[in-house]
Amino acid sequence: MILPQAVNRPCASPADTFRQPIPDRPFFRASRLESAPVIDGNLKDWLGRAIDLKQSLEGAIFEASATQAWIGYDADALYVALSMPMRDPKALRTSGHLWGATDGVEIALQNQDAASGPILSLRGWPDGHFRAPDLAGVPLSLLQSLEKRVTYRSAVDRKSWTCEWRIPFDACGWRSASVATLACNLTVRNVADNAWRTWKIASGATYDLHNGGTLVVNAGESLLSGSLKDGLEVWLDAADSATVEKGVDGKVVAWKDKSGKSRHAMQARNEFRPHYRAAGLNGKATLHFDDLRRTRLELPDLSDKPITATVIVVLSNPDAGLTHNTNQRIFTASDGTAYDYLCGISCNVPGAETGGPRQITYEFRDRWAKRVRVGCFSPNDHTFFNGDISEILVYNRTLTREEKTKIMAYLMGKWDL
Repeated sequence: MILPQAVNRPCASPADTFRQPIPDRPFFRASRLESAPVIDGNLKDWLGRAIDLKQSLEGAIFEASATQAWIGYDADALYVALSMPMRDPKALRTSGHLWGATDGVEIALQNQDAASGPILSLRGWPDGHFRAPDLAGVPLSLLQSLEKRVTYRSAVDRKSWTCEWRIPFDACGWRSASVATLACNLTVRNVADNAWRTWKIASGATYDLHNGGTLVVNAGESLLSGSLKDGLEVWLDAADSATVEKGVDGKVVAWKDKSGKSRHAMQARNEFRPHYRAAGLNGKATLHFDDLRRTRLELPDLSDKPITATVIVVLSNPDAGLTHNTNQRIFTASDGTAYDYLCGISCNVPGAETGGPRQITYEFRDRWAKRVRVGCFSPNDHTFFNGDISEILVYNRTLTREEKTKIMAYLMGKWDL
């Protein structure tokens, strides 16, 4: 068979190269506990957000009967509680405490701020037995410290078995104040159903922390230090009231840049100014943009030539806004003549998507960075943002995975995301 030469091959649209890939690592913010829970296997003390363990070792997702885990901390220790649904308590198997052949739970932890540190594993069973096995080259002294000082209790009722852990930071070899983020995975074995449930797995062992997620503990502004602070090109922060200049009507005249580069976001005309809300996003300050009023702010150019850029934004847009106003712009730039998505920086909400408080990361390479705006691309186009923007961080480079983790943890803790 002779086929004609291909001349009209499909190609990516210009923006495809710059779209942010789907994050491959979940985040969870541990709760700061006012008082330590009683470690007795009874979960009556645990409220609030939980992690759903619903992924099999093959990567399939099972929504029904997901195991739930709660994680909290205080100045001295990490606390973990898990609830494992089951059909028949008589079917629980614990004899010999052989991992995989008996019912049990596994916690894997590593301090991400000391990436060369050991991966710590803890395994517990429904009969109250637990171990700290050496699975990843943990020093013997550290294993002995864990087995001596970790507290573990379990309980079994008609529909589930539960367990609680108290894991002292110093028993893990960590200083509590220095623990900001932990690589973590949680895994449960159910023998009667021949089922495994884990937080996140791609391949390999469940305790290999290339799997799992990131546990956010002490997420203060100290995470945003060194090169992560010095490398900022723009830093707009509504939580810092000293950087928000507003009129008596609450409309924002200027949102001052904290990066030290003096790229302040300004709006000279009162009718186009966003409104300052002192408790607009999870009880914290935000700037509210309104697509009906065509609100926006303008900044000086980031560069006079194409750049690489990473932009991280904390926002909330639960309301759809005007029906014709899709792909709403959050932070944009161009070469001054063409559209932002063709040649510049286009941080937009995809389509007519709406959502509550969250953070979004955008990456761009070889893109123009003139005519910079917050809240729209061009006043002549239907791109106005409708919602709240609380913080914008702009870098003139790509960030490493570790740097992104620190920034995401900082923003999660700060904005209660």
